[in-house]
Amino acid sequence: MSAGINVIKPGTIPVIKRRGPNWIDPPDDGFYMATEETRKIRKLLSPSEMRKSSRRPCTPVAVKHHPLSFTSSEQYRHPGTAGPIVIMD
Repeated sequence: MSAGINVIKPGTIPVIKRRGPNWIDPPDDGFYMATEETRKIRKLLSPSEMRKSSRRPCTPVAVKHHPLSFTSSEQYRHPGTAGPIVIMD
């Protein structure tokens, strides 16, 4: 055999070049409790950021701060429709 050819001998296991941590189980035993704040932050993430953070749950996620301005439904309600709407068949 020539010196430049690598031959795998039968019965040998090839060397794994790169090993990463097991992302299925997080490295620390933690319990995640979703709060109103974390739900709002989750809605600010794009689908690609959600996918990236779910694949690597132990890495921190940077969220851009967007001021949430919710308007009450009372502002859009017409004064003539203050009561219930009844449709009789």
